[in-house]
Amino acid sequence: THAFEEARSLPPSAVKVINRDDELSYENLTLHDREHGPDLIRSLTVTIKPGTHVLVHGPNIHAASALFRATAGIRNHGDGVIIRPGAERMMFLPEKPYLSPGTLREMLLRSGQESVVPDSRILEVLHALALDEVPERVGGLDAVHENWDPLLSLGEQKCLVVARLVLAQPRFAFLDRLHTALSEDQVRHVRDLICSSGITYLNVGSVDHEVALDCYNAALALKNDGTWTWQLVRDGQLVDAA
Repeated sequence: THAFEEARSLPPSAVKVINRDDELSYENLTLHDREHGPDLIRSLTVTIKPGTHVLVHGPNIHAASALFRATAGIRNHGDGVIIRPGAERMMFLPEKPYLSPGTLREMLLRSGQESVVPDSRILEVLHALALDEVPERVGGLDAVHENWDPLLSLGEQKCLVVARLVLAQPRFAFLDRLHTALSEDQVRHVRDLICSSGITYLNVGSVDHEVALDCYNAALALKNDGTWTWQLVRDGQLVDAA
């Protein structure tokens, strides 16, 4: 839902989340799969500066999901501190997009944007994502639909959520498996568009699924025993941070 996507109206988290503009940091963050269960992530301490695009990867997919949820403020077992921008400055895109009932305009724009984002800008972003035909197919920007699944492929739904992200212009975005339902060329194009929009992103993915690493600046590897490594990307290769 949009509440999940934008981290609004979420239940209290067991991990302390501090809102601070233009900063995303994890301080001694430990997450468990359940209360008193084994560590999914142990003592994660990293700072992600604006402009640092990060691949979150590794064999422990449950750890990556837990980090995504904890950063969004959803309850997790564990302790530590997450410092992150507020809801207007950070967005979350889950692996499976959710398109709420309503109009295409409402789906693409955050509340309050309707009067400030012209149709020309909406159509420009849709064109950039090869979604030019979507408005006509669904009856225009203001046609109401209760269920988008019969009208749009999963790939189109994912690109529409990306369009919402680009139109919202948050400072940071946390993406969960961007490659799902998209081709390699689409993934590269989407990342280029997000980067050119000035949005710093973390993407949960896999080195094996990446066409190239040169669209990232760093990589956070989450291991099965709860440990982690932080590496930089140089010339398309992972290198240990100094």
